[in-house]
Order: sequence, then structure tokens, then C-alpha cells
Amino acid sequence: MDTSAWIWIIVAVVVVIIVVVAVLLITAPRRRAAKEQAGRDKASELRDEAAERELAARERQATSAQAEADAQQAQADAAKADAAARQAQLDAERLKRESAEHREDADGLRAEAEERARKADEVDPDVDGTGVRGSDDVGGAHSAGMRGA
Repeated sequence: MDTSAWIWIIVAVVVVIIVVVAVLLITAPRRRAAKEQAGRDKASELRDEAAERELAARERQATSAQAEADAQQAQADAAKADAAARQAQLDAERLKRESAEHREDADGLRAEAEERARKADEVDPDVDGTGVRGSDDVGGAHSAGMRGA
């Protein structure tokens, strides 16, 4: 190959390089703008995701606060029920004591009534030594009923 062919090949390569560089320089702003727009789109997408996650976090926090409030209310209800149960136990003990006192009072009154009936039988001339009234007494059924009670 002679030198003129080499010159034409070098000129052709230089022209191709110049064309490629020119194309790159001409398309560079568009590529840069496209890259910037892609960055903006990605940033917008990330911001949207961040906003969604923030909203989800606030919703979970609200749910957590509600659950905590419900737990505190349940605990307060349990404490109230416990206090009511203790009060009921105290009331039951008080009523038991009152019942025992009333029973003792009733036993005492019954013993007093029997003692009075016995004294009445001692004083009554119509009652023999066994505590039985004679058959001619009209109120005999009444006195016998008292002793049998």
C-alpha cells in the first residue's frame, strides 16, 4: 500500500473520530438532562415511599397507643373488680358476724322465754310437779305450746 492510501485511511479514521466526538458533544446535554430527570424521578419515588412509611409508622403508633390505653383500662377494671371482691368479702364477714350475733340473741331470748315459762309453771297452782297443767284449765294449750316451741 502506498502512502496516499495510508493518508486516506488516517483521514477517514480522524473524520470518524471527529463525527463520533461531535455526536457525543451534541447529545451530551440531552443525556445529562435525561440522567437528571431519572434522578429526579427516583428521588420523587423515594420521597413517596418515605411518606407512605411515615404514614404507616404513625398508624402503627396510634394503634400501639390505643392498645396501651386498652391495657390500662383493663388493668383498672381488674383493680376495680378486685376492690369490689374484697369489699364483698368484708361484707360477707360482717353479715356472718351479724348472723352469729342474731343467733346468739335468739338463743338468749329463747332461753329467757323458757326460763319465764318454767317460772310461770312454778308459780301456777294448776301445774303439777311434772310441768303439765290440769285438764280443767282453758289456757293449757297455750302454755303447752310455749314449752314445745
